[in-house]
Amino acid sequence: MLVALAAIVVEPAGAQQDATRFLQRGVELLEADQAAAAVIELERAVALRPEDPLARYHLGRALFTSGRAGDAVVHLEAALRTAVEPGPIQFLLGQVWLQLDRFEAAGSALAAASVSRPGYAPIGYYQAELCYRLGRMDRARQLLETLAEAAPGWQEPLVRSGSLALEVGDTAAAVRWFRSALDISADTPVLWMRLGTALVQDEQAYEALAAYRRAAELSPEGSTALVSVALQLINLDEHDEALAALDAVLIEDPDHGAIRHQRARLLSMEGEHETALREVDDAIADLRAAPAGLAGTGVPVLAQATLLRADLLMKLGREAEAVEEVRALVADAPDYPEALFLLGNALVRRGDRSGTELLQRFKRLSDGREHRQLGDQFLGRNNDPERARAEYEAALQALPDDAGSLLGLGAVQRQTDQAEQAVATLRRARSAGADGVEWHREWVLALHSAGRPQEARQAWLEAMQNGLVLGSEVRAFMLESVPGC
Repeated sequence: MLVALAAIVVEPAGAQQDATRFLQRGVELLEADQAAAAVIELERAVALRPEDPLARYHLGRALFTSGRAGDAVVHLEAALRTAVEPGPIQFLLGQVWLQLDRFEAAGSALAAASVSRPGYAPIGYYQAELCYRLGRMDRARQLLETLAEAAPGWQEPLVRSGSLALEVGDTAAAVRWFRSALDISADTPVLWMRLGTALVQDEQAYEALAAYRRAAELSPEGSTALVSVALQLINLDEHDEALAALDAVLIEDPDHGAIRHQRARLLSMEGEHETALREVDDAIADLRAAPAGLAGTGVPVLAQATLLRADLLMKLGREAEAVEEVRALVADAPDYPEALFLLGNALVRRGDRSGTELLQRFKRLSDGREHRQLGDQFLGRNNDPERARAEYEAALQALPDDAGSLLGLGAVQRQTDQAEQAVATLRRARSAGADGVEWHREWVLALHSAGRPQEARQAWLEAMQNGLVLGSEVRAFMLESVPGC
């Protein structure tokens, strides 16, 4: 009887062959970047051989690759129970736990993988990434630098080091890291784009232009790189070359309204007002059909294009049309200084006293903006909070409810150990309309600095639920460390 039972549970040879075939086919699909199809084949292999660690490992790998990290865990843990060599499984588990924000589990898995596979560089890369995700920026950068020295032919640590350097404002280091990555992979357009971005922030304008041009040369569809080339030429006041670059973008993307707006602006500066008007009309039509565009000054591109159209109408002697156009713009954007200036001057020329009031408001908005921008510069690039404070306070003299100036002042107060004042100022900024990543970051940090950790944590969780990424400084306060970080 026992022999008979044993015969019942023995897997037929055909099933073994089928499982092997499903496993092989699944791995082939996975290597061909067809993860979803691979999952189907590997699930069949696991159904026939549930104790096979190789089938479980590859199914976990396929699930993770197809965006199903949570489903991968059960198979990887099952694979660990019977695997002779656990290193690759622990390494993949570390990545899965990292994806799932289970940082302690990720740290343990990566540490186990490192013991099993000492010296394997990708493990070190993900350990650095774990430290970054925990907000331990200095430790992450140190690990990546060590890894770059240990694996000199591998570009990923170099690229990631460049990205982290940019995040903390170390632009010279970012330039150096991206150049090192390009020494390994000189024909990668995205690396040239990243180098260009770093060079712009490092105030190496012509070097940035050269990097963007190289990216455009290497890109099979170079629209993004060509846009960067064109905008950099505009910033450098190289208008003839900029027009040619804008034309190149429009050949590839003829409905790019933001680029048509830039082209119209350059034509207007060259005195070609009729041509510029036709161009801006096309730009406005494109922007209305597809509103996404280049923000530039923070004012929506459609508003900028509408103002340019009104200005061109003025220059062409069509003042009545221009006034009607800019009136509608001011009604929609009452705090757009340049629109107030154009309309105010037009009305003053007509003898309309309301124009004087518009010009006075333009002066207040313009002065407030100038002080706020100086405050942002002193707070950020110059790292001078006291001079930033003076500029923000001057901005608020002109515009008491300016959300950006209140946000900047709150940041200064937090950085100079005036945490309770920062909380009050940031609450005012919120009431004035401040929102987005910058306000939420400062709000969480101010609450934490004021000794209100529960409120800070709740604010952080709410921001994350809304899809906001508040950065490493916040994560460092909110998350516990793990060994190695």
